[in-house]
Amino acid sequence: MGKCKKCGADAGMMMSICFDCATEHERPASKQSPENTPLSERVPCPYCAEQIMRAATICPFCKNPVFSQNKGQNALTRIVISAALFVIFYFIISAFVKHQAEKEYDQIMEKATRDTQKLMREIGR
Repeated sequence: MGKCKKCGADAGMMMSICFDCATEHERPASKQSPENTPLSERVPCPYCAEQIMRAATICPFCKNPVFSQNKGQNALTRIVISAALFVIFYFIISAFVKHQAEKEYDQIMEKATRDTQKLMREIGR
């Protein structure tokens, strides 16, 4: 906990105004803020152009998802997503084809049974 510089009241670390004497204070900068990181560790957000940390996955300003600046990592992400979508579509299409094949098989078997029964009746006469 921090203390107000004017009245000495206890305050939280993120305090900007003392509730006892109404004195305005500077907030201590967090270790993760872009202002405290070296310029080499910051990049502009592709959506709002604010400076964000290179490792950020979501822009803290505009809340848009930000992909890595590493092209290899982006390519790997695309490959993994593409493979996952392929597997999902494969199983959906396989299930549909299997269902259609079973339906067609049942129709063929019903027709064969009817034809066999009709033939048996004709032979029995």
